[in-house]
Order: sequence, then C-alpha cells, then structure tokens
Amino acid sequence: MSKNYYEELIEKIKQLISKKENQEALKLIKDELSLPYIPKIYEDKIYYYYNLLNDDDDEKQTKKNNYFSRDEILLILNNYKNYDLDFLISIASLFDQYNWKGFEKQIEMILNFNDLDNKIKSLIYNCLVTHEINYDFQINNLKINPFKNKTIFETEYSLKNIYKIKKTKVDNPSIIEISQKIFFLYLMNLFPQSLFFAYEDVSFIFIKIANIMIGNLDQNSLNKEEKQIFKTINGK
Repeated sequence: MSKNYYEELIEKIKQLISKKENQEALKLIKDELSLPYIPKIYEDKIYYYYNLLNDDDDEKQTKKNNYFSRDEILLILNNYKNYDLDFLISIASLFDQYNWKGFEKQIEMILNFNDLDNKIKSLIYNCLVTHEINYDFQINNLKINPFKNKTIFETEYSLKNIYKIKKTKVDNPSIIEISQKIFFLYLMNLFPQSLFFAYEDVSFIFIKIANIMIGNLDQNSLNKEEKQIFKTINGK
C-alpha cells in the first residue's frame, strides 16, 4: 500500500535526523506546523520530532500547550469577530481535546455563522468526525452527520486527486508538496460544499498553480476556471 502525504513527510523527517541534518528536518517540521490543519494522528508524531530537535519553547509550542476549557472555546468562537484568524485556528484545533456530545446545538450555531472563516468550520467538523459525533448538523442548506460522513480529506474527490498529484512527474519535488497543501487549503475554504464534490480530475490545476507560486509560470496563463480556484485558495 502506498504511503500518504503525511507518512512520507514523517519518513523524510526521520531520514534527515538519521543523517544529522537537524536544521533541514526542523525547517520541514516548522513549515508543516504553520499550516491550519494536520490530522491529529500525524500532528502528534510531527510534534514528537519537533520536541526532539528543539527543547526551547516557541510561539507554536506555547500555543499548543495553552489550556482553554470547553466553555472558553465556545465563548471565543461565539465572539469570533474579536479575534484574528490565526488565533481562531489555534482555538478550533483544540476541539479535538474534548467530547462534544450534548453540545451539538451550540456547535451547529457556530458552523452557521456566515462570515466565520470556512477553515475554522472545517477544523471543527473534522474533530467531530474524529469523535464520531452522531448528529445531523444543518449547515446552510446541507445536512451533515460527522458519524456518517468522512472528513473533507477522505472523500473520493480528495483521495483520487491527491493520488494523481503525487503521481505527477515533475522536475522539482517541492511542486508536489505545494500542490497537496494548496489542494487541502482549497477544500477547507469551500467547506461544507467540498464534502459533496463529485469526483473529477483537477490535479493538473493545482500542479499548475504550484508552478505559478514558485515562479515557473505566469498567473496570466490561468484560464477562467483556474483563476477562480486560485482566488479560492487565497480566500477570495
């Protein structure tokens, strides 16, 4: 069975450490930890290697270790307009620490805040899937049950496109990594609709946008559909 993106990343970190290329490994880890979402099972492993290489506290480690009660998390999210996006992402990531059975109505209200960033909503939803919350959330015009539905990263649309991205032959391997990351960001920004995307091959679009991001292509090379995806990635 082929390894997924996170398994390959962790294997690469281990190889760098074994070669005593600690700074390269640490850079790889910090780049990954700067992303808004990492599946919990892989996040713990990545933090293990982070702590192994860096015993000093820094902003991300402090943020991870901050304690917020369940009531405080709900209060912050209900007053999200008072906080910046980075802080809200760190708070939403703490959802995984608690069992949210019995709080479904309050969470449903948060998931229906029209101008709450969809990345926050997708993080909350993914945690609800992890905890197998069996409740029919009504989000806009969609009914979503975390117990019955997968995360946005586990749908057929997501898995098949990630597979095709990974199989694309490129001269620069970083293009594949960038393509996967912006694809995940695209799914998060389009939550909850991205849960229900019918499969179509869009992998080549993300490869193309990744090339634009590293300066290999000009943005003017994008067609109308690709420009819209590019805007979505950038939260527009």
